[in-house]
Amino acid sequence: MTQEERNRETHRRFAVAWSEKDIDLLLRCVADDIVYGASVGPEPGTTYRGKAAAAEGFKTIMAHDRGQTMSVLSAAFHGDRAYVEWATKSSNGETRGFDVLVFRDGLITVKDAYRKCRA
Repeated sequence: MTQEERNRETHRRFAVAWSEKDIDLLLRCVADDIVYGASVGPEPGTTYRGKAAAAEGFKTIMAHDRGQTMSVLSAAFHGDRAYVEWATKSSNGETRGFDVLVFRDGLITVKDAYRKCRA
């Protein structure tokens, strides 16, 4: 399996876990030293460092996005990076976003998220 194939498979599992809000599966896709730059919170967007902090960040954003369904619109892989466009929809409107992912040894080491909301 090539590096890109392994990264694509990790991203596929991560996207499924995100859609299912499965924190345990998400954590199996990320490195111990992950840096998660959330798309909400101060800074702008709270930064979580390490697996335990990222788990709390994932729970926080999932609570923020409660009732929304997520879909991946496109994903481009280049070396150890992926650029992923996504959207969520709910009765309150639509959110479109973009993630920059960095991989190491088949695990996500950085998830930096950006979003735009439309009500």
